[in-house]
Amino acid sequence: MRALFVAFIFASHVLSLALAIYTTRTGGVPVEILLYAFLIDYALRLATIHHLHAAVTTRRDTWVHAIAPYVSRLPAPGQQSHPVRDGDAGPPAGISKYLIVVGALACFAFILMNVDAEKQIRLTFDASVRDLRWSLVIGIIYWGNSLLTRTMVIHPAEAVTRNFGYNSKELTILALAVLTGGAVVAVRQNMNLEASGWTVMGPLLVFRFLFDLWASLKGISGHQALPPSPRLRRASKPSGPPVSS
Repeated sequence: MRALFVAFIFASHVLSLALAIYTTRTGGVPVEILLYAFLIDYALRLATIHHLHAAVTTRRDTWVHAIAPYVSRLPAPGQQSHPVRDGDAGPPAGISKYLIVVGALACFAFILMNVDAEKQIRLTFDASVRDLRWSLVIGIIYWGNSLLTRTMVIHPAEAVTRNFGYNSKELTILALAVLTGGAVVAVRQNMNLEASGWTVMGPLLVFRFLFDLWASLKGISGHQALPPSPRLRRASKPSGPPVSS
């Protein structure tokens, strides 16, 4: 059973990666849409974490509380929260600071993807607006995959700002992709090559695949499940007195 679950998780992540690449290559749209999709997915994850944490801490009998154990998990033993902080030694930041940080990294990524050999930025506003439709589709695919594979971590005993820190790997992924993309762009400019969105999106997709796969596999061995909702607990109890023989 464990082997089947591992195979399901691996296949789910591979399929999600393949769908993202296939959509861009066959849809006639530029690869930059994957960057927009990455941001949409991360925003959806942050919003989901916020609502799931509120549901499991208030313990109200709602449908969000009911599905929480099936779309998220507790931190693995020894897993630490690495939140973005307000200032050098300030408290963990809220959701707005995460969006600001990832937005700043996304701007660097967008510049690297569109700078050519003459160090000019190619930007077409109308085309970017049209690309948002595809980005929304791919972003929802990634978000749905994170729900199916229980990638998101929820710790009911800690504040929601600390919970964001358990799910901050997207910032690391984007930072690694930007650093790798910067090195690739420098090499391409020395070779007088045109701008390519794959200079950043290639590393981003690879790092994203590896991080999400590792998080899901790590969640199999060593995580504790979130407590079921009161509705499910009541449903699991016998409805009548035991029958004596």
